[in-house]
This record gives sequence, structure tokens and C-alpha cells, in this order.
Amino acid sequence: MGDLSHHTILLARDYERNIREITGGVMPEEPSIYVQHAGATDSSLPPKGHTSLYLLMPVPNLRCNID
Repeated sequence: MGDLSHHTILLARDYERNIREITGGVMPEEPSIYVQHAGATDSSLPPKGHTSLYLLMPVPNLRCNID
């Protein structure tokens, strides 16, 4: 993980399509992902010999609304 920055954003090749899929209620074919690697700037956060990652992948709400 040494080469991963504190904040990394991996955008889908077709970002506009990615957003259209999310807002249209479709799981993205190729998602965009945000990665936070806090251990890159503060080694006291994860346990010794480990790292700490936070991943965020925006997806649509696919839950059916049942009355």
C-alpha cells in the first residue's frame, strides 16, 4: 500500500455514463471508486504491520418501495 496516496479517485473511463447509470437506477457497468488510505499520512491509525482503507463506490438505490 506504500504507493497508494491518502486520497485516490479511480474514475470510470466513461464517467458521464457512470453518472447516468447511477441516477437512472442501474448498477454501473464500470464504477468510479474513492479510496482513502489514512495510513499513508498517519501511521498511528492502523495497527502495526497493517493498513486502514475506506472505500466508497456510488451505486443507485435498488430497493423496492413497498407500501
